[in-house]
Amino acid sequence: MLNALLESQLIHARASIDFFLRSGGKRDITRDEFTSVDWQPSPKEAVDRLLDAKPLIDKYLAHLTWQRTDPDAQAWDYGEIAEDVVAVASAWTDFLANTNSELASTLRAHILWARNELAGIAN
Repeated sequence: MLNALLESQLIHARASIDFFLRSGGKRDITRDEFTSVDWQPSPKEAVDRLLDAKPLIDKYLAHLTWQRTDPDAQAWDYGEIAEDVVAVASAWTDFLANTNSELASTLRAHILWARNELAGIAN
């Protein structure tokens, strides 16, 4: 059960990283479709950690590797990954408020919910 929960969280983190931090492919929905002004992802520390985690997330989810079977492999800090995704999503939502306040308002409600859930896990 724990593996299913971890994989579900990592799939959502992977999609969020691609949306907020990458340009995307022709068929992908990209953040640029929601505003005409380019946004620089922030906060920097969260962005850096997510970019560092992305290759490992990709390997874990999509590739059969020996690393996945190693009991001494680095433990996932999925709490930090989730917090970083929420921090970047929050920064983008603040930026988006200047051009699409209705969408920003909707996203803020989801971000608040996510922060409350993460705070509940930490306690």
